[in-house]
Amino acid sequence: MDPFSALKLIGAGARLIERVTGTPAAPAAGAAPSFESLLRQAQEGELTTGDPVEIDPALPLALTAEQMSRLQDAADRAAGAGASQALVRLDGLLLRLDVAARRITGVVDSRLGDVTTGIDALVDAGAQSAAAPGDAEVLAGPQSPLSASLIRALAAARSA
Repeated sequence: MDPFSALKLIGAGARLIERVTGTPAAPAAGAAPSFESLLRQAQEGELTTGDPVEIDPALPLALTAEQMSRLQDAADRAAGAGASQALVRLDGLLLRLDVAARRITGVVDSRLGDVTTGIDALVDAGAQSAAAPGDAEVLAGPQSPLSASLIRALAAARSA
């Protein structure tokens, strides 16, 4: 079970206890934000971890500090959406991200016509100096390395 599903179950259990006991679990003054609030912020891209993203040393890839910052934001948004493997578009590059490990594991070249599998999220890290937290797009169109049916399925799942 992925961590976000486990957290949803914990939240559901807390609500059940509140209904049974009749005592709302109101946070004390100055208490930490509620789980539901944090989950909503993570899903909407408003919550960042600040955790770094690593690049597999075997990859011939060097990114600027600004690109790494946008990549960290993209990793946070992918994690907030419950993804495990993401394809991140960053300044014309398509990077394969292991979300849990926060590690770039490959670079996808869409010009080769290869099939890319095992991806459960697509995140656009934005153009240089134009990325805003929470901005995410589904990669679509003729330059996309993914099939149209996969793009439709991911878009439908995102709107559900």
